[in-house]
Amino acid sequence: KPELWFVNTIVVPDAHLAARDLNVKLVTYFHEIDNAFSFIKDFQLQRILEVSHYCLGCSEIVVKKIQEMGHNNVKLQNSFINNELIRVDQHRVEELRKKLGIDPDDFVWVVSGTANYMKGVDLVLPVLEYFRDKKVKIIWIGASLKTGIDYYVKTSAERQYPGKLIFTGPLSEDYYTYLKLGNGLLILSREETFSLVMVEAAFLQMPIVGYNFGVIDRFVEHGMGKIINGINSHQLCINMELIQNNPDLIDRKRLKDKAMQYTVKNQIDTFDKTLTDILATSL
Repeated sequence: KPELWFVNTIVVPDAHLAARDLNVKLVTYFHEIDNAFSFIKDFQLQRILEVSHYCLGCSEIVVKKIQEMGHNNVKLQNSFINNELIRVDQHRVEELRKKLGIDPDDFVWVVSGTANYMKGVDLVLPVLEYFRDKKVKIIWIGASLKTGIDYYVKTSAERQYPGKLIFTGPLSEDYYTYLKLGNGLLILSREETFSLVMVEAAFLQMPIVGYNFGVIDRFVEHGMGKIINGINSHQLCINMELIQNNPDLIDRKRLKDKAMQYTVKNQIDTFDKTLTDILATSL
């Protein structure tokens, strides 16, 4: 019998049912808030909270949501990346730019994540309209759910802004190379708990522009990009253009230094100590 189970998401609620039936101590790592709560039933979320001896939240906003539901044993453990896996072949970058029809003087913004409503796939259209006649392209890295909103966005973009919006689909191999195709990272999400791609982009010294939903305002500091309060596409585009035209506004060193705070090297000891402390209080 294990001393502790660690469940890395709330969207496998049967694990919590099994833990309860086997009387196993359990830690749940929450990466989800409001919208993701709708992926499971109310009784399942209730059971997760009742069965979990401890809960971890990947960001301050997640910890707050768990506490609001009445759980008393909640700890913060930020998500983190393994920066040693971030390797970019610059020759491959140039090769892909040519293959995708990206001109040398194009400014490329990358969006990463499943192309759905919560990630703001529809919010890319007013951005394309603003940059209709400008040397700007947007690459969207991530799976398509092949829903009506996907069809609407893709069809509208192809008809009105041909060649300006590129969907790569999901990537594993070449992911960081495609990410590095971007001159900047664009975050259009309507909800974020902790954006790992934000950390990855900062590690690659890419400026970040996005809507302030979740933790972007706790990560992006002066010189790292621009944060827009509320969904205001005009303000978003103005700030994107500001960065495009003024590269000296961006402090590349600050971007990488901030990303390093959320790497394995700087987080694993905290993570290990958290689990050790939980084990000590659980047995």
